[in-house]
Amino acid sequence: MAAPEVWTERMLTALVTGLKGNRWFRLIDKVYRYETLVAAWEKVQSNAGGSGVDGITVNRFQKTCLDGLLVLKEQLQEATYQPKPVKRVWIPKPGSSEKRPLGIPTVRDRIVQTALRRVIEPIFEARFAEHSYGFRPGRGCKDALRRVQHLLDEGCTWIVDADLKSYFDTIPKARLMARVEEHIADGRVLALIRSYLDQGVMDELRYYEAGEDGTPQGSVISPLLANIYLNPLDHLMAENGCEMVRYADDFVILCRSQADAEAALAITELGVSLLTSALIRTIRGVPDRCPSCGSQKLSPERAVHTSDPETTYERPVCDKCGWVGEPVVIEPTRAKRRRKVPDTECVIMSKPFRKYTRPK
Repeated sequence: MAAPEVWTERMLTALVTGLKGNRWFRLIDKVYRYETLVAAWEKVQSNAGGSGVDGITVNRFQKTCLDGLLVLKEQLQEATYQPKPVKRVWIPKPGSSEKRPLGIPTVRDRIVQTALRRVIEPIFEARFAEHSYGFRPGRGCKDALRRVQHLLDEGCTWIVDADLKSYFDTIPKARLMARVEEHIADGRVLALIRSYLDQGVMDELRYYEAGEDGTPQGSVISPLLANIYLNPLDHLMAENGCEMVRYADDFVILCRSQADAEAALAITELGVSLLTSALIRTIRGVPDRCPSCGSQKLSPERAVHTSDPETTYERPVCDKCGWVGEPVVIEPTRAKRRRKVPDTECVIMSKPFRKYTRPK
């Protein structure tokens, strides 16, 4: 649901009726609006959490929160805000003796990410599939479990259980940003999102630069970005009549027969391959300098898909101000794998969960 202190009546109407060009401009002023930052701070304060690399706790920030929020507002308004590296801690992995990494942004970065999420989340919420339950407002794991139980009661007792291995670490940033750019055209908001994707990591006294792939686990904005990236898979499954229930990177597909489960598994494998394959193509028509600030430091967005798999495009991006140019249509070329892709663990089960292995 859209936050009332962020979204005007006109914007709420546009969410329902649609927007010309299907892209939103001028969102950054909603992010640095003081009321938005205050609401974001209250959310961060209620969640508590540890300190980031700067050592500033929630209680410490509270003592000077008014001044701190004004500083954030000024930095966002003047485009001088830069997020700090994420502090990595290791926490126990449920059901295992292993540990998994968790990133802890600074308090100030969590405030800005929360403000950013409050502004852009309604844009994508209106397009998310009904069977997606993870990290969405008004939804949770109990809702997903209730849906699973309902489908079991309806006779869907053959289950495809899938898990995307190392999903958050393998999301291609360029293609993720292309999905975001389909609906957001504010260059400064896009630059802000990129800055979070490019955050480095501090593990004790060691600093690691961000790689080409992955979103920082533990950040406020990561679950929304992950849902944006998986949304095409959600709709692919729904369009093919598959009863999928997804919570973040874990999902199950409930079917009435073994044959239906086999078909659903094939569609799943196709959908995952479309998510993880990359396209190699040539850049055309990139301008010599940024029309916004005059900078000559322009970079192409690479390996980008449109919603039509037969059409591909790339956009020039200004490294200085975040300006994003109009898409340049590129002739389709052969798809090749260029990066480590997440493994998909799938097993088909029938009630009472007899494991079924498909013949190779």
